[in-house]
Amino acid sequence: MDDDRGNALLRWWARRAQQRADRQPGRAPGTPSTTGASPTPELPLGHRLVGELVPLTRLATVSRGTVAVVLRPGGSAAVRRPGELLVPRLLARPGAPVVQALPVSTEPVHLDVPLAGLVSIDGYPVDAVTLRLELQLDPVDEYTALAALVAEHGSGVEAVLLDPVPRACAAAAQGAVAMNRLAQLQRLGLRAVLAERWLPTTFSGGLLLRRGFEVLESDEEDEPTVPGLGQHPVASPIPAP
Repeated sequence: MDDDRGNALLRWWARRAQQRADRQPGRAPGTPSTTGASPTPELPLGHRLVGELVPLTRLATVSRGTVAVVLRPGGSAAVRRPGELLVPRLLARPGAPVVQALPVSTEPVHLDVPLAGLVSIDGYPVDAVTLRLELQLDPVDEYTALAALVAEHGSGVEAVLLDPVPRACAAAAQGAVAMNRLAQLQRLGLRAVLAERWLPTTFSGGLLLRRGFEVLESDEEDEPTVPGLGQHPVASPIPAP
């Protein structure tokens, strides 16, 4: 049996098994059904924008609120959606490159951006604050651009997506504060000034949408969000599995 035929048969069997297992949705993952079929485990993500790049050595299911970018040894990348099966290669020689999968959240995630050193147009310093951004991947291109970035950067795609955000926010805040007097900033509030026209509505070439934001004063800041890659504290409303 050649590799392509073996993979096709495995996919067919996996689809049939999933259909049978789905007839009893109340069972816990891994618990056999009365038909003998077991639901496949979901690929975990947790509280990150981007999860871990994992080798696909067994059947898995794409979790709700995520997409999985599947990287094949030849360098191609394909997007799989929630509920879809991720099927490993059936006949792979020992030591041969394996298929890998990277889960990415499609739900809103939160990113904290500290802002300091802001000075009003009349020369008064503005207290340091933290922007808590609510960001979400833009699905407009069916995540094609995301797949291309993952093919190029692997799990480093999280830094590629998030690194430009603090720089863009700092530039916007500096411009907004420098164009207003301190009295006006105090009257309107920094959030209203930024929301009016200064803070970008998209980041990272349009891949990330700004769904909302809050301005946290230094004495009102909540507990820090879950640390992500680099210096980015990232959290998601999706509970960890």
